[in-house]
Amino acid sequence: MTIPANYTPQEWDRLSDAPLYVGGAVMVAARSGVLGTLREGFSMVCSPGELAKKFPHNALIQGVVKEAAPEDPNAANVEGDRDPKPEVIQAEALACCRTVADILARKASPTEADEYRTWLLQIGWRVANAAREGGRFGLGGQRVSEAELAILRDIAEALGLSRSAVETLGQG
Repeated sequence: MTIPANYTPQEWDRLSDAPLYVGGAVMVAARSGVLGTLREGFSMVCSPGELAKKFPHNALIQGVVKEAAPEDPNAANVEGDRDPKPEVIQAEALACCRTVADILARKASPTEADEYRTWLLQIGWRVANAAREGGRFGLGGQRVSEAELAILRDIAEALGLSRSAVETLGQG
């Protein structure tokens, strides 16, 4: 059973930040308009806790979700570029996912690691499905854009999952 004490502070930070990196990478993949962006942002914040219920016995996921809400309202502020380009956000997310995959391979049980990777990909899928892209005034468009599918496939690969794992999410 995994607990935060099994990880260095840097490893735990990376594991804890991964849901926001994944959600952010999907959010910037396609233009959703103001309301769509708000929906995707809300999904990015709510999905980790909601989806964690699917993995009640995974101590890693439960530990990350438990510590997700910062006590200090300023703790969530990100330093550096206030308006990073989408490709920068996505590159950082993929780097985070590769680091997470390495940490999981070294320190988590195979079941725990697989569930954590699946959980992260499900978060991305939820964010992608939160708003339609390509429509006008919330009408038309597609639920998950090709750009969102592309970044989700890249995320899956960076996490050590099959790129086709994304299509499996669309069936479930």
